[in-house]
Amino acid sequence: MNSRPFTGAETEFNRYLIDFVILKLECLDIQHTVVIGVSYTVFSEWLNIEIRGAWAYRDAMPVIPLLDAGLSPVLQWILVPLAGFWWTKRPAKPEQR
Repeated sequence: MNSRPFTGAETEFNRYLIDFVILKLECLDIQHTVVIGVSYTVFSEWLNIEIRGAWAYRDAMPVIPLLDAGLSPVLQWILVPLAGFWWTKRPAKPEQR
């Protein structure tokens, strides 16, 4: 592996990426990500359980009645993106800037 220090341009690009791309994510971007993720999860659950019969849940798995989707996959598509967005938007410690 070739290890070398960052050049000034690379460091500036990294700051730009963090300051203007990651930290400027709007609430609407986050909502769209969660809605698209949950929508795909519900579609995938329906396709793979009802149509393809690729898997089935045991009685112990909580299922959302109106969606017929497992509670765990739906919660994952809500909580994991929110945690990821929170992690990227949290303030940096002064020594990390």
